Amino acid sequence: MQESLQKLQNLLQQLFRADAADLDFGIYRIINYRRDQIQSFIDEELPTIVNNALSTNTEAESAHERITELENQVRELGENLGEEMLDADGNLINETYRETPLVQQYLEAREQLGSPRTRDQRANTVFNHLYTFFSRYYDNGDFIPRRRYSQTERYAVPYNGEEVYLHWANRDQYYVKSGEHFSAYRFKSQGVTVTFDLRDVDIEKDNVKGAKRFFIPLSSETTYSSETDEICIPFEYRPLTDEEKKKYSGQKQQDKIIEAAEPEIMRCLTSHYNALSALEHQTEGGTTLKKHLCIYTRRNTADFFVHKDLKQFLNRELDTYIKNEVIPISDLILTNVNLELNAGGGGGVTAELTNSNNWLETAKLVHCIATQIIDCLSHIEEFQKRLWLKKKFVLSTDYCLTLDRVPEKFYPEIAQNTDQLNEWKDLFAIHEIDNNLICADYTEPLSVDFLKENLNLVLDTCHFGSDFKDRLLAHFDDLDNETEGLLIHGENFQGLNLLLEKYRESLKTIYIDPPYNTKGSAIVYKNNYKDSSWLSLLADRIMVSQGLLAKNGIFCAAIDDAEAANLRHLLQNVFGQETEQGVVAVCSNPGGRQTPTGFSPAHEYAMFFSITQDAQISPIERTEEQLKSYNQVDSDGRHFKWMPLLKGTDASALRELRPRLFYPIFVRNDQIRIPHMEWNQTKGEYDILELAHPDEIEVLPLRPRDGKEMRWRHKIQTLEEKMALSEVAVRSDPDGNVKIHRTYAAAIYIAGDFSC
Repeated sequence: MQESLQKLQNLLQQLFRADAADLDFGIYRIINYRRDQIQSFIDEELPTIVNNALSTNTEAESAHERITELENQVRELGENLGEEMLDADGNLINETYRETPLVQQYLEAREQLGSPRTRDQRANTVFNHLYTFFSRYYDNGDFIPRRRYSQTERYAVPYNGEEVYLHWANRDQYYVKSGEHFSAYRFKSQGVTVTFDLRDVDIEKDNVKGAKRFFIPLSSETTYSSETDEICIPFEYRPLTDEEKKKYSGQKQQDKIIEAAEPEIMRCLTSHYNALSALEHQTEGGTTLKKHLCIYTRRNTADFFVHKDLKQFLNRELDTYIKNEVIPISDLILTNVNLELNAGGGGGVTAELTNSNNWLETAKLVHCIATQIIDCLSHIEEFQKRLWLKKKFVLSTDYCLTLDRVPEKFYPEIAQNTDQLNEWKDLFAIHEIDNNLICADYTEPLSVDFLKENLNLVLDTCHFGSDFKDRLLAHFDDLDNETEGLLIHGENFQGLNLLLEKYRESLKTIYIDPPYNTKGSAIVYKNNYKDSSWLSLLADRIMVSQGLLAKNGIFCAAIDDAEAANLRHLLQNVFGQETEQGVVAVCSNPGGRQTPTGFSPAHEYAMFFSITQDAQISPIERTEEQLKSYNQVDSDGRHFKWMPLLKGTDASALRELRPRLFYPIFVRNDQIRIPHMEWNQTKGEYDILELAHPDEIEVLPLRPRDGKEMRWRHKIQTLEEKMALSEVAVRSDPDGNVKIHRTYAAAIYIAGDFSC
């Protein structure tokens, strides 16, 4: 009994996160406040609950005691007669004494009562069932539905009788994708300050997920300052090298990194007794150093699931488990058959009833104890769910305004703001503006006149103090109506919930471009539930955004083949199949993306859904102004206009920014030809492998007023495709200079003000 109980208690340590006492963030901080009570439940209350439950069935205890008493009397009789009456299992081995009254009474009792189990046997059976149940549904911090029926059909999926049902492992859970905290970490031990200094961070860019990243201590660079009594341990956040992958292969790679770093850090401090003593000090989680290394790395990498209704889920699964595995239906049917066959036949009926009673007793005990454990677990999970769903604070709010909306009395302050100046230099290259084009010269600091002549510059209030911001915003009578766009930077589920009440059923269009979850840039989710976690991530956010759409609104999601099937089923499940407006194939890469096997896909998908059938996708008639601008019509009836192939004349179109877009084009009358050329990586330019014919003119992307090298709008391949479609033409300006133009089609609009 003790071994089975200990096994169950060890599992409960994981379920209640009791083995994570070193973590002091999020839900773990709350659990730490109740850790003594949780530990008391596991170590003291649980055995008491089991003992009380076992004590309720005194009939089985009395039966076992009666048989044991008779067995001892029979053995004592054999000793007095000098005969061996029973074997080690209590079976009669000397038939000479079968008719003896005492022996006959013992054998009849065994036959009638079957084989009642001892208290320890009953307890072991209950503990084993409890361990099997909770370990089956618990996986590395999460409760996953794994309802098993048989070896051929391992899992059962609960559903409401739909013809087609979309299910995934984490359907009933919120997926919490926590962000990394890239900041220094400090703690004190025995008067010594220890700092984890994060020196280099290699993160994914533009939503492209690559290799899994880890916090790597630069152990050999650990330093100690006797003057300040401070230890500094530098860190990097990056993917593992090939050598490190071999060294830390398998599961729990971050833990292996910590284990390898700890002794190396200690070696760097062998000559500093105070520092070494501070780190070697023993705590509940090992040395002080190891404890804080675990806190730091886990705090930054602990993604997790939060169950939406853990109590209901576990109680439902417990009922199924008891019906299928504690009381096996096949054995129960056989018992009933035997009872019918043996009716009136004596002891056989009693034996079958005893087995049936054993199952029922075990089922009652398992249910009684499991429900109390489930109640305790659900309290923790429910609190964690409330934390997740609680409205979050807005940390800061700023506004972007073009200068034409800002009163001139603020211009002197704006002109003196260095941060705003640097942003304009980065975004708009205002320091490269040709002074011949404006009256006010560019200077540092800026002049008020310069600001007046560049009213399209965008002011960002994040570069200014709260006093400036308050005075500026006070000039707007209705800020909401004058705000043309709203950008929220934060966790998207929380951001959508923040917007829900203010913008409920008011948005005409929602467009999402979620992570594609491709093999080349797989998203490393917890527990390797890659597709399941991806669906949980999207499902809750799509359901919230559904409440933002107007009755005639359009929802569009961009996706590629990796998750297209899953996403379409999910959207049909959320919006309904009848509101699916269509799936459009979008040619995103004409050359095709490289794949290990099969075709090279050149497309992605845009999936369109609506809240109701009132929304319809249809072309919107162009305004008169649009028709005036796009005054050309092609053979298909599409409106377009001619635009210069030259990218532009400002700093954003300079050759050095995109050197591959600087190349010659040969022109003969109205004919255009691109010469044969090869890219020279060393020189960073094309090697032209042929000269222009005597009757051809070489045209380069040069700025008209000073001949500065700029760039074309299209790369060579794209330009060749447009030339084949007659979408490029030679046009001369009034001075006879040869200009190359390309077609520019009017944008396509659909209902809901959606464009792509």
